[in-house]
Amino acid sequence: MTQAQRGEALDKLAYSFAKPITRGYLTGSQAYAALALKAGDKLELGKAWQTTKSAVALYRDQQRNVALNIRIALIPLIGARKPKNVLLAEANGINGEAGFWLTEDQVEQIVREEVRLAMLPAPAGRRRGR
Repeated sequence: MTQAQRGEALDKLAYSFAKPITRGYLTGSQAYAALALKAGDKLELGKAWQTTKSAVALYRDQQRNVALNIRIALIPLIGARKPKNVLLAEANGINGEAGFWLTEDQVEQIVREEVRLAMLPAPAGRRRGR
């Protein structure tokens, strides 16, 4: 295997660690150890680790964007007092359209959080009729 081929293989491996790291299936130290086993020298290892870190950052940005889109879409549905299964279906639909960046548990947590925030009482100074 030539140096260029090994570098490409190491980059593919580094990118493949982004999803498991952000979902919590793999720790950063485990990914680093796997890269260290494949890297030929410290320079390759440093480049591969930087690739992994940037891929993780991109993945987390995408997760935040999808979560924001879900929250925005849920606001009118919560206001209309739609049942939880409708809210979950809409949230999972948005997640699916985006490419399933979030796990099922993360989507459920977003829906629960948005419903809870929508049901909080208004601050004391803004209540009507008092």
